[in-house]
Amino acid sequence: MSQQGVFGDRFWDLPWKHFGWWCRCGSRSGGSRLSIGGDEDGPPRGTRGPGFFGGGDPRGRMVAMRGVGLAMVMVGVFGCCPAAWGQISLVQVTSCGPSTFPGSCTIPATGSGHLIVVGWQSYAGSNPAGTFTSMTDNAGNVYVEAGAARSVDSAEADWNDIWYAKNSAAGATSVVITPNASSTGAVVIWEFSGVDGNAPLDQTATLNSQAASATPSGAAVTISAPNEVIISLVDEANSLTGIVSGNPFVNDSNLFTNGWAHNITSSTGTYVAQWNQSPAGTYGSSTASFKQAASYSACDLNQDGTVNILDVQVGTDMALGNTPCAAQYGPCNTALAQAVLTNAMGGACALPELGAAPSSISFGNITVGNSSTQTITLTGGGTSSTTISQATVSGAGFSISGPSLPLTVPLGQTANFSVTFAPTGAGSPSGSIGFVSSALNTPASVALSGTGVLPVLGVTPSSISFGNVTVGSSATQTITLTGTGTVTISQATVTGTGFSVSGPSLPLILAVGNTANFTVKFAPAAAGSVSGNIAFVSNASNTPANVTLSGTGVTAGSHSVSLTWTPSTTSDVASYNIYRITSSSTTAPATPYPSLASVLATTCSGTQCAYTDTSVTAGTSYWYYAAAVDTSNNVSAPSNIVQAVVPSP
Repeated sequence: MSQQGVFGDRFWDLPWKHFGWWCRCGSRSGGSRLSIGGDEDGPPRGTRGPGFFGGGDPRGRMVAMRGVGLAMVMVGVFGCCPAAWGQISLVQVTSCGPSTFPGSCTIPATGSGHLIVVGWQSYAGSNPAGTFTSMTDNAGNVYVEAGAARSVDSAEADWNDIWYAKNSAAGATSVVITPNASSTGAVVIWEFSGVDGNAPLDQTATLNSQAASATPSGAAVTISAPNEVIISLVDEANSLTGIVSGNPFVNDSNLFTNGWAHNITSSTGTYVAQWNQSPAGTYGSSTASFKQAASYSACDLNQDGTVNILDVQVGTDMALGNTPCAAQYGPCNTALAQAVLTNAMGGACALPELGAAPSSISFGNITVGNSSTQTITLTGGGTSSTTISQATVSGAGFSISGPSLPLTVPLGQTANFSVTFAPTGAGSPSGSIGFVSSALNTPASVALSGTGVLPVLGVTPSSISFGNVTVGSSATQTITLTGTGTVTISQATVTGTGFSVSGPSLPLILAVGNTANFTVKFAPAAAGSVSGNIAFVSNASNTPANVTLSGTGVTAGSHSVSLTWTPSTTSDVASYNIYRITSSSTTAPATPYPSLASVLATTCSGTQCAYTDTSVTAGTSYWYYAAAVDTSNNVSAPSNIVQAVVPSP
């Protein structure tokens, strides 16, 4: 089947039998029913009767109805393209340079459906034959040249040009300008709202190598509608000082010796930017004008003032890529195609859209047993209210709470939902929330991610030294346990003769923010030094959490000397030598003293090292000092020398 009509011959070879949709137009008795599911449901070829579209051209009617069928099956391909209707307004203007391009210009984030205009000016002899290879931005907008907007000043070998992106996607913050060869230039980027989103460009004009007077006039345009925006560029062989007094154009940012300006008009006529300069010289100028958006129905895709089957054709061309789509509202689906068609047949056109912000949420690291909550804001957009019927959550540990569903969000109003991530184990789950609604872009989806991390059990102190404890007696100290996240302590294992631990019954669940105290006791059964350990086993990532223990049992009536010193800050200290000399002198004897013992540096706890000398005699006086020994057996200078007098008996 290959026929031509208003849709052209490029559509007729599509597999109609897979579309499965039909439309009846006109009266029940005299109308023509067309099945897009196969020719067997329709009249024979060449026998189409008069229907909704009237007239005696069965081929033309057939073509139009096939166009309707095309519009009805497009899913997720294009969006309705109403412009941001109303008075043209300047949203922002940013200048960059002078600098060398290719390069980028950073601008504040742009809005959806706006016109972005890029004005370029090169500098003396930088690239006289310059053109642009491309302009791009981080929002994926398509930039095109504003007609024949390139102008040249041959005296300076400079050139101007104007490019634009119509009805742009929101979020552009970096525009990349790529000339055909490296050029020194300056860029001005404007953003306007209220401009025609389908065909914004009205006129362009250029002046090349003009002999300038004291007030050079830029290229003039005669606009076709009262409300337009005019962009004017001028580069001059000497220096510009600004807009001529009384000129309606507004100068934007730094002139950089050349100039750029804009003017939002309120009446038709011929407009030209005039500049002050000093001294006179030659110049080139580029001017472009852009039209205001027409205030037609949101279903009037071609903005011709009437919603009819031609709008369905526009949508079909957009879907097939024959016409670029500049969609301000959500993606097209069968609901949008039906809305356009219904309006073309005299019904209402309701185009709800649901905005979800943010579009993705990352919770980062959350300890197992804890939770984190963030907010999603839903906004009713499009041209009518949106009814949210369902919120579906996927992903382990994610949940949602908020208003009861179904919920109707009026146009321009918002509704807030809370999303919580409470990981049940270690790992990095991902998920999403899909808000099912009457909107064109249903389901509106929000991506979710987070990482569950195991809690950590903190133990204070991490080591305990009981010092000398008389055999037959005991000494106690306290250990405090804390946790990040909920920690379950299942076991406390004690090693070392004479050490024991007591406290809350195990297993113990240590909730977030809580602490638990355990008592450690040393009751030596015999004289001598003892070391040990307590291992707290739990669900924490650092299980078991250990506490090292040490103590010395001494018999009643015996004596010992306990020495402590601050460890060296040198990283390669391996041990400490202890030196002792027996002397009753009140003045420290000269070094060196005989070596008494060696203490490993690893036995030092925190900021203190200790050694107990149990080989002393009652009534005797001793002098002691320590020296550090590194990993190469180098011995440091002695510490300070201290005296200990052992009492008698």
